[in-house]
Amino acid sequence: MNGKEIVIGIFKGQSQYDVLRYFADDIAEAFARLGCKVYTVDLMREGYLKEVYYLYFSVKPDITIAFNSITPGYFENKDFFDYFNVPHIALLVDHPIYQIYRFKNIASPNLYIGCVDRTHVSFLQEKFNNVKAFFFPHSTALKDHAQAVNGDRDIDILFAGSLKDPAEIENDWKKTFSPKVFDMMMSISELGLEMNKYTLHKLFEDNIPPTLLEDKNELLKIESAFLPHIDGYIRAKKRIQLVSALKDFKLKIFGNGSWETALEDKGNIEVNPMVDYRTLSQLLQRSKIVLNNIPCHPDGSHERVFEGMMSGALVLSDRGKFLEEYFVENEDMLFYDLSCGEEAIKDEVDFYLKHKRARCEIAENGICKTGEYHTWLSRAQIIMDMLS
Repeated sequence: MNGKEIVIGIFKGQSQYDVLRYFADDIAEAFARLGCKVYTVDLMREGYLKEVYYLYFSVKPDITIAFNSITPGYFENKDFFDYFNVPHIALLVDHPIYQIYRFKNIASPNLYIGCVDRTHVSFLQEKFNNVKAFFFPHSTALKDHAQAVNGDRDIDILFAGSLKDPAEIENDWKKTFSPKVFDMMMSISELGLEMNKYTLHKLFEDNIPPTLLEDKNELLKIESAFLPHIDGYIRAKKRIQLVSALKDFKLKIFGNGSWETALEDKGNIEVNPMVDYRTLSQLLQRSKIVLNNIPCHPDGSHERVFEGMMSGALVLSDRGKFLEEYFVENEDMLFYDLSCGEEAIKDEVDFYLKHKRARCEIAENGICKTGEYHTWLSRAQIIMDMLS
């Protein structure tokens, strides 16, 4: 911005396991390293509105940034960024369908939306005129917080993620929707389960009556009602499928919900409650193999991949176009295809648990590439380039 010091306001709010609060701190540190003046407002602090007014009236930021739709709220029935005419960047961490209706005007000239998957960018561009969406992948903390890759690691396999029992989801659907709608949702979900990855809105639109596609506004309302349900169901089923395939290994799950009831045969699986983001980072540093499963991100990322790598673990993930652009299979990380059957993933996990040198070589490569391309410093630079 013509050599002028860039002033950035960052909003911190409430989030599950405090993950977005840590993200806010990490990206604030990244911007500070890039020479920006950063002012953070904690929206969970008592009297936060005074800080918000101070930010806009005295600090006068060039932009404000927050994760998801976290903002101070509304002022005279406008988003704060519109009332004060200050550009705001909303960095979404999941599919936009979960957040779009929380903004007063998603096509505001002051609103820029970062998406963790390129198909999410396409979704917003298809649904809204003049929306300003851009690709902003997940990331990891700035410093290499890994213990030595070759050190002792007492957790063989770690998976982090909560679960709602698919059987419970089906029962909820039966109570909520007509038999015809229930059958449609189950049919679409089954198609999604047959895919390694899926573009959520395309999966839905390709398998509903064509008449529902005619009105763009009505279609969006329908998708807002149904896509989160279908997405949650497929995620749950695929998580169960993944960990069940590895039940003969010592696998630790950290996640809330219905794991105990949903797993028909736990085998050697140990279920633990979810922990906060920083505690999970410490657990990753103790892990040999970290699992990632995010089927609704066909061309994007999840922080677990990068966190796992920077923690010195070998990351085993479902495939994705973006990940495969940066990471070479069997050199930087491992990919699995559950559609190829359980034996392939079991054999691969067994090999790398037994062969420490091979596992550590890949983990070292993963650390190097993540440190170079996928820290918050790299992501903050994306926004700096937008401002220049």
